[in-house]
Amino acid sequence: MAREYIMIPVEEFLKLKQAQEEKEYLVKLMLEIAGDITDLTSSSLRKMRNVIKKHQ
Repeated sequence: MAREYIMIPVEEFLKLKQAQEEKEYLVKLMLEIAGDITDLTSSSLRKMRNVIKKHQ
């Protein structure tokens, strides 16, 4: 199977590489934030359950 190569300017390659790295960084950041939100939510629910139990 023959390979086809596409020639692009170095600047264009570097822009694409940087965009890919930024995308990966943002995905990692969003997953981290989602994890933090999950932790906060479960922590808040635990606290609310404890408060409800105390007042019953």
